[in-house]
Amino acid sequence: MKRYRAIIYAALLTGLCGVASAQTAAPVVERQGQGPSVVRESESPGVRTTPQEPSSVERSAQPGRRAGSGDADGVAIPADQLVAAGWERFKAGDWLLAEDAFAKALATARGETALRARLGLGYTSVRLGKLPQARENFQAAVDAGYNLQETLPALLTVLKAQGDREALKRYAAMLPESQRGQWAEVKPEEAAPSPTQTAQAPAAEAGVRQAFTLAGANPPAAKLQAMLARYAGALGSCSDADVFLKIAQGLSGQGQSAQARPVLTKLLSCPRLDFGIRLGAFYELAAITPPDIAREHLHRYQETAKGLTEKQLQSLRELAVVLDKKEMGQPGIIKSRRLELAGDILKASPGDPDARAALAWDALDKGEPAKAYDAFRALKDQYPSRQDVLAGLGYCLYHLGRLDEALAVASAQSGDPAMKDLAYQVYVKKAFAAVEAKDYPLATAMAKKAAGVWPEGAEVREVEGWTAFGKGDFTQAYAVFQERYAATGDKRYLSPMLLALSRSGQRVKAFSTAAQLAADANPEGKAAAAGFYKDQNAPILAASASDNKDPATANAATQMADAVGFVRSKTGDSGFSRLTEWSAPASYSLAGRDGWRLTGAFTPTFLSSGNAPAIPYAGSYYAQASGVPPRNSLITDLTVYTPSLSLDVEGPYKLRFQGGTTPLGGPIAVMPTFTANASAPEWEVQLHQKPVTESILSWVGQRDPYGSKTWGRVLRSGGQGAYVFTPAEKWFVSAGGGAEYIWGHNVADNAGVKGNLSAGRTFDILDNQLALGAFGTIKHYARNLNFYTFGNGGYYSPDLLFIAGPFVRLRSPQYRDYWFDLEGSVGYMYERTAGASKYPVTGASVFAPTSGQIAEIGGSYSGKSDTKFSYSAKGEALKLLTPYLAAGVFGGVNNAADFREAYGGLGLRLYLDPQASFWAPKGLFRYYTPLASD
Repeated sequence: MKRYRAIIYAALLTGLCGVASAQTAAPVVERQGQGPSVVRESESPGVRTTPQEPSSVERSAQPGRRAGSGDADGVAIPADQLVAAGWERFKAGDWLLAEDAFAKALATARGETALRARLGLGYTSVRLGKLPQARENFQAAVDAGYNLQETLPALLTVLKAQGDREALKRYAAMLPESQRGQWAEVKPEEAAPSPTQTAQAPAAEAGVRQAFTLAGANPPAAKLQAMLARYAGALGSCSDADVFLKIAQGLSGQGQSAQARPVLTKLLSCPRLDFGIRLGAFYELAAITPPDIAREHLHRYQETAKGLTEKQLQSLRELAVVLDKKEMGQPGIIKSRRLELAGDILKASPGDPDARAALAWDALDKGEPAKAYDAFRALKDQYPSRQDVLAGLGYCLYHLGRLDEALAVASAQSGDPAMKDLAYQVYVKKAFAAVEAKDYPLATAMAKKAAGVWPEGAEVREVEGWTAFGKGDFTQAYAVFQERYAATGDKRYLSPMLLALSRSGQRVKAFSTAAQLAADANPEGKAAAAGFYKDQNAPILAASASDNKDPATANAATQMADAVGFVRSKTGDSGFSRLTEWSAPASYSLAGRDGWRLTGAFTPTFLSSGNAPAIPYAGSYYAQASGVPPRNSLITDLTVYTPSLSLDVEGPYKLRFQGGTTPLGGPIAVMPTFTANASAPEWEVQLHQKPVTESILSWVGQRDPYGSKTWGRVLRSGGQGAYVFTPAEKWFVSAGGGAEYIWGHNVADNAGVKGNLSAGRTFDILDNQLALGAFGTIKHYARNLNFYTFGNGGYYSPDLLFIAGPFVRLRSPQYRDYWFDLEGSVGYMYERTAGASKYPVTGASVFAPTSGQIAEIGGSYSGKSDTKFSYSAKGEALKLLTPYLAAGVFGGVNNAADFREAYGGLGLRLYLDPQASFWAPKGLFRYYTPLASD
């Protein structure tokens, strides 16, 4: 019985009696999307639990998983069930059935499951009095470094009971020095009292002591309860305390903790109780009750006890540490309390590995992997086989980005579930890194390795989805993300779903789905919709969906006022093709939360072409051939005004409608103008009627110097479009073209076609986008009307224009408090102009024309051809000066025609609601300035 009691004490010293009810399992690390892992403690001994809700997600939310369930190394699930059944039978006192369950589990289990089975088999063997078998199992667990805070004291107690001094000394050396004293002596087993001794004992001892002795080894709970009832008086008088302690131990060992507790409580209230018996009662009570109850009795005793020796005081301090460790290992304990206990334990026992490990895990949890690594490394040097320390070391390496080293740690302990988690996460992190680097073959390879550890891993499917997305297989990407959403209900999967839908061409369905999410009360759905709208350059809808919570698009529906001023200079003949333009567009706009913006603009413009000759070669010049002096002077300077009203609409296809007139002023009545644009990320189409702004003649018209008629004010009516192909990541091919009918007042009709092709590659430079490539442009006009005699239009209209060369473009990202867009090109230019009639439309009437007049009227201009080096450069830059005011500059220069042109200007934008960034940077200069020319 002495041996039996020693074994029970060993279990109690760990604060984890028998059933390992407070065992601390290896920490579980749950991956969360693309972001950092969160370290948590498992909720029950030796059994993996369902993970808690993740705290944050980078790419998309992932459901919880059980580590190692992929069974990559053949861990048999029935073994886990057998271990759990063994503990249930142990709790019920069915030790033979418990032994059978643990033995069967041990026969098939591997890794941690096998060690848990050994722990249970060791405790069961103690209950059945099979000390050699108990030693074998405890020793195997200790040698494997498994749960040393529990298995080592249990082994030491068995060795002490067996009297194996050499083994006891060897294993006691693994304890902190302050805890080795209690294992220093090996006392011989106390023999049971003989009948003679019993007969000679006092009458008071002959009662419960004799009854307990006669009951034999391991008396059933019913007999023990009967003894308590029969000898209650002896317990009340604190007699035979050691016997009553054994009775309480027997009851608790058979699952009768409720009957054992009052016995222990009574013993602890005895004022002159032997210290050794009291200590045993303390440990037994600690094993069957929460730590606070035993701690309360301990504090009461420490306050009243007097004359204790230093060794006894040390024993009480060690008991306090045991209670703290038991509480620290309890499932459900709040993190702050666990850390507080770890600190208290280290004050009493600075080398305690459990407390040190708890603080190391806390450092990792707080995002201090370097600090945690140092702590785990020190622990590993002392406890090289301890699984939770190795796991912590591996996760530190993982968070430090030393993935290959982390994988090496996990591979060395591949049978442990925590290590499977680590290996899985390393493969997943490598896979996502490969996705970010656009190395899709590597991403696929890493995902396959992760699936080898856990085939059902949610992150594996997510990697597959993003890999398909990156490779342009948007249909497959949508299918994967939709599958994850259907399986989890997590609305954060909706954002990549929407992107995949949009890029697969199903833009109407994508925007319809986003609108439903934006109208939902669920904040996750709103966030997904807002992110989608932002990606699609729909800032008003994004701001509406996020309720203006995203600073990048907040208040995108604000009212705005713009003021711009610029000058444009075009070379040419003075009084004719030369043009200097001074303009000051002003506009005001308002918007609606459902994605529209209405803008009214008014542009005063001063035009000047320089001084014209006294007898200009223009208009009906043939009339002057007979000596008729000019009747009118050419218009060389005038001020005109251009009104405009536009509507922009965000949606599956971005729409813009702009209506207005040609400039108010000049000799010819105004004409209506309009543009209608529809675009998506890959294409754009436009219908338009626009003025030709190359000269005063083409823009506002002229008076015939030699007659009463007017001519000019030329319009371009037609359409154009473009499409961008992406044959590979970051590579593009853009093709476009258009056709126009060109007409004006008393101007010969014309037609023109154009086409362009460009190809290149984009590069990311400090968040800016650089595009490099080559381009080719071709134009053709049916007639050459680039003259100023009557019927001509005064605009460049070559029979053939071809330009080819390299180009470069650098743009800043959107949604910053600044914006710039710079582009330039150089190239080879070939132009050929056709011969043309001097007077394609009759001007002034001439009666009885002279031969000279007839020759002039029937004359023609000759064509020409030329090659030259061409260049073009333009750009704009804006800065948000305050939340309510932005300023910018723009400019450009080119010679891609038979003239050179340069322009530059600045602008201000006033917001009525505060802004944090530019969500529509092109809006200030791209609609009413030369930057908008096509």
